[in-house]
Amino acid sequence: MIRLPADDDGVARAASIVRGGGVVVWPSGGVYGLAASALSPEAVRRIYRMKRRPPGKPLQVITSPEQAGVLGRLPRGARRWIRDMWPGYVGFVVRRKAPELESLAGPDDTVLLVCPNRVARVLSLGAQVPVVGTSANLSGRPEILTAEEAERSFVESVDALVDGGPQSGELNTLLDVSRRPYRVLRSGAVPASVVLTKLAETTRA
Repeated sequence: MIRLPADDDGVARAASIVRGGGVVVWPSGGVYGLAASALSPEAVRRIYRMKRRPPGKPLQVITSPEQAGVLGRLPRGARRWIRDMWPGYVGFVVRRKAPELESLAGPDDTVLLVCPNRVARVLSLGAQVPVVGTSANLSGRPEILTAEEAERSFVESVDALVDGGPQSGELNTLLDVSRRPYRVLRSGAVPASVVLTKLAETTRA
């Protein structure tokens, strides 16, 4: 495993590793996560094995404001939020659009799109492939907040670690906007009521 800084050069190197079929640990701003190419079945299987994650539980799609509309079918309100507020701690469950994500889609052919911080944006743009991932902890265990803990947990099983220092522990607020009425799946750093109000305002506009 190589350790990389969380600057643009370091994240670009991590993106190259993802593009080549590797698995990396990256800092989301809230917790450390695992990331891999959606086009590499072996890399995706590695993530499931590392986490001891149930195979039927979908991964999130780490993306950017520029790419989100290519990967999922965005309602107008979500599209505007992504344009104006991403990177940020709000993720959206939407209908899948990208054929490459078919095998990773969740119930009703949906995907969860997230872009919590600059690292996520640079990683997804630099990888040039759809990037999937999840939090870097064993299923059911507490989230990992430091690079040192991530290294101890995954030193023999990942290809690179992007060291972004201690993370805040804040989680994404998650909303399912694949159907109406929109549903709050998890309350996180951004109050769900604020997001729902903005989505409603955009729909009425």
